[in-house]
Order: sequence, then C-alpha cells, then structure tokens
Amino acid sequence: MPTTLTVPPILQDEFETVQAVWATEADTRALDSLILAWAKYEKQARRLLTFLVLQAVGLDPAERTSARNAIRDNRTLMAGPCLKGIAQFAGISVAEFVGARYAELFPIIDTIRQHRNKLLHGQLTGEKLTTEDLEAHVHTVLAWMFALAEAGLQRFGSSGLERDTEALGCTQPVLFQNRPFASLAAFPGWLRSLSNP
Repeated sequence: MPTTLTVPPILQDEFETVQAVWATEADTRALDSLILAWAKYEKQARRLLTFLVLQAVGLDPAERTSARNAIRDNRTLMAGPCLKGIAQFAGISVAEFVGARYAELFPIIDTIRQHRNKLLHGQLTGEKLTTEDLEAHVHTVLAWMFALAEAGLQRFGSSGLERDTEALGCTQPVLFQNRPFASLAAFPGWLRSLSNP
C-alpha cells in the first residue's frame, strides 16, 4: 500500500500527473512517480531562471527573444545550474536562497539526482532501491520544490510554477538589482558557466 502523497496547494496543478501515477497499482508506480517529480523540479528551476532573465534590466523584446533562445538551446542547463543562476540573481548562495530546509534536503536531492540519471537510462544504481526508498525520494522532491517555490515567491514574486513564464517575466516589476551577466552578448557564456563545477 503506497504512502499518502500530500501535495501543498501551490504544487497541486504541477503534481497532478504525479498524483495520478502514484495512485495506480502498477509495479513501477514509485519509480515512474519519481521520474515525473524530478522532471517537474527541472521545469520549475528552468522557469524561475527564465523569469529572472526575462525581467533583467535593459532587455528589450528582441533581446528577450535572444535570451530565451539561448536558454532553450543550452543542453547542459539542468536544475543544479539553474539554481546557481537563480542564486546569482539573488546575490546569495543557493543555501541562503532555499533557506532553512536546504541543509536537510539538498544532500538527499543530490543523491536523487544521481539515482535519477541512472534510473532514467535503465542503469543499475548499485543501491538496491526499494519501493519505499523511491517513495521517500518523491516526498523529498516535493518538499524541495515547495521550499524553492516559497523562496522564489518571497524574493522575486515567482514560484517557478507559473505556466506563462515569459509573460510574467515581462510584466512583473524588477525586484532585484543584480544582473549576473554584463550584456546580452555575454549571456550565453554566463549560462554555460553555470554548468561548471
């Protein structure tokens, strides 16, 4: 019998498909839920970074299109690099941005990332993960996304869960002074630098 997946209201829409899979009796229910939950987290991190980039001071509509295309074309821009970029906009570390739950959740999120990379490609993790382990990972991703949503709303006015990031990023007032790239020409290089260790 699966554990209950309690989803906070702010994540209800985003987690609707995860909850549907979670409620099935399929043998791969926990693994499928984890893969879906991780994809939701990746999307949230990318949306929040895109939101910040699109409201960066001095970008006109054509420049926003160029910036959006650079984000789209960057194949190494996973959740971790996005978080680095978000923190640079905030002018603080990722730990400070996420807040109190960072120390508790981030080590597990990093482990889940490693598991997810192997599981998605049908590789063995070498850790004999049980259904209960995978369910616990889904709960952790959910808690991490909630912490990220709260931090984004508090600092920037976006949770990263909004559906129309481009429209929101172009209409919200600029809530930060820090633009971590010097110019639009430097933007693609800055994006690539986020994937460096």
